[in-house]
Amino acid sequence: MIHRIIENALSYSLYPSKEYFNQTDDTQYTQTKFLIQFFASIIALVIILILLGFIGVFLWNNYLAGRLDNSTGLITIFKPATSIWQIIGLYVFILLITPH
Repeated sequence: MIHRIIENALSYSLYPSKEYFNQTDDTQYTQTKFLIQFFASIIALVIILILLGFIGVFLWNNYLAGRLDNSTGLITIFKPATSIWQIIGLYVFILLITPH
């Protein structure tokens, strides 16, 4: 899902679907449309990463690391995450090492 958002954002910013060599009035509308789609893709990506971070920290700390009710987690070698950046970094690392 995130791959598609990044691909859409890059395609909207790099490759317009129509080239206007005669500089008609539609050029401004098309450029504005591409900018809106580009920024909407970037905002969607940021929102998804923030949600992933908060939900990931909650699940990691409460279930895997076992902070819930001072019990041990499902896997005892995991330490609690201290910030959402650790979860986002883990997500990016997993994306890099898994084949697509």
